[in-house]
Amino acid sequence: MITDNKQDRMDCLERLHRLSSLFQPIVVSASVGSTKADRAIFDKALAIAQAKPSECIFIDNNARNLAVPRAMGIDTIHFDDEARDVSKLTGELRKRRVALAE
Repeated sequence: MITDNKQDRMDCLERLHRLSSLFQPIVVSASVGSTKADRAIFDKALAIAQAKPSECIFIDNNARNLAVPRAMGIDTIHFDDEARDVSKLTGELRKRRVALAE
């Protein structure tokens, strides 16, 4: 998980939802000193996860935030926050999982 949320908010969300049981790593812009408009936050996440860009998918509700990871070779999905079409997102993730398995 890569987020531009403030660290104290993420700490609260972690306590409430135990996000670290679902996402590894969780990279918070405040702790890295970089936002999603800069590749440094994605480089940090890749290093922590010991992953290649081609092994990753970045999902964001702001299409502008997809430009940097896409340029790095990370697969991207825009999730329309207003439509909240979780079935569509699930389908996109399933397609990509099948493609990765091939």
